[in-house]
Amino acid sequence: MGLTDNFKGHWHQIDASVDYALSKRTDVYALAIYQKASGSNNGVENQAQIGSSTSYFGTSGVGEDNQLAFRVGIRHKF
Repeated sequence: MGLTDNFKGHWHQIDASVDYALSKRTDVYALAIYQKASGSNNGVENQAQIGSSTSYFGTSGVGEDNQLAFRVGIRHKF
């Protein structure tokens, strides 16, 4: 079953990350992702969805066409 004219959509995504070494085995990092959805599937507007984690926050809420996610962390290698 292939895509038909009923499904027209585009998802554009951009992401950026930085990583900083605190020591030989420890670093901190930050990641930002923005996604914009457009088009529709059988008349239903497409939605942005970055991953499936509830730790992501949409810029306009759940079910919207754009979404922005951040992740900040510290990593230690044993």
